[in-house]
Amino acid sequence: MKVTDVKSFIVDCFRTNWVFVKVYTDEGITGIGEATLEYKEKSLVGAVEHIKEYLVGKNPLEIEKHWHAIYRDAYWRGGAVLMSALSAVEMALWDLIPPEESNDFCHRLVDHGRAVCTARTHPYCDQCCLNDICPKNGV
Repeated sequence: MKVTDVKSFIVDCFRTNWVFVKVYTDEGITGIGEATLEYKEKSLVGAVEHIKEYLVGKNPLEIEKHWHAIYRDAYWRGGAVLMSALSAVEMALWDLIPPEESNDFCHRLVDHGRAVCTARTHPYCDQCCLNDICPKNGV
């Protein structure tokens, strides 16, 4: 699965306009996130466009990897606009995970975007709080 497009939608709501982000994939699956930031709708849309440049063509299920790449590649990290846009894209990416793969969720939390989960080779792995739901334990 690859990301094909990322679009922003501004919804008029009287005083505070809502901003929604939709991530499209080549398999026809879409994910939706929300990035509302009062009186900064156009800035948010611009930040999402920058994120789109990075994300199109990549595997959307490598969520933590993308989050760190987008956040760390910014010269001036943080700020309300970048973090709101990144939050919306992250929500949309999590929304893309098929329900049948939700058992792998705890492994995604431990994996943090690396190809190999080094936490599962730790000598105290059996004492991990996620041990009873970890797919590596046959669950």
